[in-house]
Amino acid sequence: MKKTFIIIWIFFFIFYILGINHVNAINVTDVLDSAKSFEIAGQVEIIENDGNLQIDDGKLKQASDTVYNILLVIGIIAAVITGLIIAIKFILCSANEKAELKNTIIAYIIGCIIIFGAFGIWKIVVTSLNEASPKITEEEIRIAQEEKEEKNRIEEQKKKEQDKKENGSATDSNNSNDNSDTNENSNNDSKNNTNSSKTDKVENEDNKNVTTLLNTIAGYAQQIEKDYRAGRYWEYSNNKRGLGEKRTYNSFKDALNGERTTNCARIVFWAFYDMGITNQKEDIYSNSSGELKAKESTKNRIKKYARIIRVNKTPNQLRSEGNLKPGDICLYTSHTNIYIGNGKWYDAGRGSGIGNAYSYKSVNGNAIYRFKRVGPCNSSYVNHKATYIIRLKDQT
Repeated sequence: MKKTFIIIWIFFFIFYILGINHVNAINVTDVLDSAKSFEIAGQVEIIENDGNLQIDDGKLKQASDTVYNILLVIGIIAAVITGLIIAIKFILCSANEKAELKNTIIAYIIGCIIIFGAFGIWKIVVTSLNEASPKITEEEIRIAQEEKEEKNRIEEQKKKEQDKKENGSATDSNNSNDNSDTNENSNNDSKNNTNSSKTDKVENEDNKNVTTLLNTIAGYAQQIEKDYRAGRYWEYSNNKRGLGEKRTYNSFKDALNGERTTNCARIVFWAFYDMGITNQKEDIYSNSSGELKAKESTKNRIKKYARIIRVNKTPNQLRSEGNLKPGDICLYTSHTNIYIGNGKWYDAGRGSGIGNAYSYKSVNGNAIYRFKRVGPCNSSYVNHKATYIIRLKDQT
């Protein structure tokens, strides 16, 4: 009897140690977030391939419950039959045999505890995970679709730029071979072709600017949305500390490691700083009177890479004229956003980027906003007059 209890205690001690190591090794929140991201990706693929949703959480739970119930019934039947056999033997056997049979009874009881304890743990774990698992909404699926479209757009643009460079190189090589066999006039043409080639190379270098800008802000947007899903909220702030707003930061990295705040103009000069266009603490925006606000040194730095264009037209007007291009930074009276293309924007305004932010409290009459995302999104400013556009050189 003493040996049996020692074995039982060793058994539970081993499982306890394994359980501790398992808990330390796995962050449950990360597991759930990864599972949710995996399921959202699956939903997007199904929508794209079949046009409808086919993953049914209810059916999955029902299947799990069915398997659980079948195994539980089998376990109960096996336990009852084994118990009856032991009971019959105990009644019919002699006194000496009964003493030996006690060890079998102890093993039977321990086996029942382990088996039905495992069933209990299974049920508790599955129920807890079902309750803790974040539910997927249509909005999250839509966001994932837009992210995938944006990623595909960026990859396609990179591919086009690469093809353009390769074609340009091939053209330069052919021109060089042809011009080597011509007279003095051909040499002059060769010089012209060389100058044209240099211009193409400059344009190809400039082409990187818009792609880099959109990719940089896309990185901010993806992090902000990821943090929202994980419960690490970004807030809108103009640094009005007395009205409940948190402090602002001079770079995305500082904001990420700080209190996670941004606003419509801030993500633009964060990107300009990360691209090496401007220095820290250099911003540019249009104030409530429509005047361009920036230091002259800041304007001069930006003009090396972009044109600052006075427009006084709405984005819809500019688009209908063919004068709204991907990467255009639109400055309105007290607002800024960035055009991506195909009617989509990056917008870190309080309500200008549709579905991006929501008010969750008020301090001294000032609504405090949290971001779900900053794009890609539709914009409520498409019919508001933009005072200026900052257009990177490859779009001029």
